Amino acid sequence: GVLRPGIVHRLDKGTSGLLVLAKCEVAHRALCEQFKQRTVDRTYLSLAVGVPQARTGRVETNIDRDPGDRKRMAACALGGARGRR
Repeated sequence: GVLRPGIVHRLDKGTSGLLVLAKCEVAHRALCEQFKQRTVDRTYLSLAVGVPQARTGRVETNIDRDPGDRKRMAACALGGARGRR
């Protein structure tokens, strides 16, 4: 493959497209191993336009392909046919 120093992993390719980067080779190897072992925990922070009524909250849903555009991802109901719970 193509050598891309520092790039460890692309998170949630179909949704956010965020990249995990390492600043040094030691960190790169350690992070790669964590992704390989699936021991990485992900926490997301979101930004909103305007002022939400609640100061804190939690959104719990599943993400699947958008039925109208297979290249996009969309929220789907928890417990639905395509949900995990």
